[in-house]
Amino acid sequence: MQFRRGSRLVSEGEAIDFALLVASGAVEVSISRPDGRQFTYALGWQGAVFGLLPMFDGRGMPHDLNALEAITAVKIPFAAIRAELDATPSLWKSFAYDVAWRFRNLFDIVRGTMLDPAPVRLASALLRLARDEGKTVPEGIAIKVRLSHERVGEMIGVTRQTAMLHLHNMEGSGLISWRYGRATVRDMDALQSLESDGISVQPASKV
Repeated sequence: MQFRRGSRLVSEGEAIDFALLVASGAVEVSISRPDGRQFTYALGWQGAVFGLLPMFDGRGMPHDLNALEAITAVKIPFAAIRAELDATPSLWKSFAYDVAWRFRNLFDIVRGTMLDPAPVRLASALLRLARDEGKTVPEGIAIKVRLSHERVGEMIGVTRQTAMLHLHNMEGSGLISWRYGRATVRDMDALQSLESDGISVQPASKV
């Protein structure tokens, strides 16, 4: 299946009978409300699979899935997955590890969103992207996915303007470089220290 940039692959609450494998491109995992508020809590790229929770509990999709760029996705019917699991029960172990990883990752995101100041949340988000979707360049580790200020704000729970401020501060401190939505992590160690140790003072802006 082909999807254009900005299109919706699956909506929150939608009943599905298939999992989606991202074969190429990148997607945004988010929840939203009718008044326009949105929280983007993850990005996914080639090899990511979505829709497993509905397969297990029979309920609708727990989040929206939007194309960040032109992507190709493969539908895998739940019936085919269940048949494979019935034929090879040992595969359940892989599913258990995958679900455990997803929940721990989600708990880490929720913990940071609720308890950490915005610069620390931003450091965590950039580190995740650099580790999962980064490539080594002379300047550091370039994040392949293009990030608008608005999307960064959605990921760390602040306004677009506040996201711009914190990105500008990180760039001024030499932690990252930012060019038209393309972020490069220049100092992984410093960013990791910010994530693990936090900051001694709260940011000046309201977050």
